[in-house]
Amino acid sequence: MGDYILHQAQLYPQTQFIACEVYLNGLQNIHQLATTADLQNIQLTNDDARDVLAQLPPESISSIAVLYPDPWQKNKQKNRRLIQPSFISAILRVLVPNGTLFLATDIADYATHMQQVMAQNSAFAATNAATLTTPPADWVTTKYERKALKAGRTPQYMLYQKI
Repeated sequence: MGDYILHQAQLYPQTQFIACEVYLNGLQNIHQLATTADLQNIQLTNDDARDVLAQLPPESISSIAVLYPDPWQKNKQKNRRLIQPSFISAILRVLVPNGTLFLATDIADYATHMQQVMAQNSAFAATNAATLTTPPADWVTTKYERKALKAGRTPQYMLYQKI
């Protein structure tokens, strides 16, 4: 629903943001709230993030956040998860040196999967390995996260830096 991107855009008004959201209700909500708040630093797209990354020039993005992607929890569906080696390679291509990748999930199995995928790529270093359940200082709790907490799931936050 855009809680995170709107918060970031307000905190960092000189930074340009691209919000990829495939669900139209979420995209419309972000657009409405950004317009109401007169935020000029958010570009919205309902394209898949993989397609957006493919269109960006190399080393053109300083930070990427992937929040609560679909966990595809059934074993036969896990190959559909967004966080895969090919997606991480696409992110690596567009991140500037020392750029950051922030991942969040409330599904323990997916958090493990994310960590395994990231461990396969030596171009990234984990920067918060000891504090996975502590959100970053500039974090805002999202609507989805509130539902997860109410359901008893523990969010995990992973921060990686391109080296």
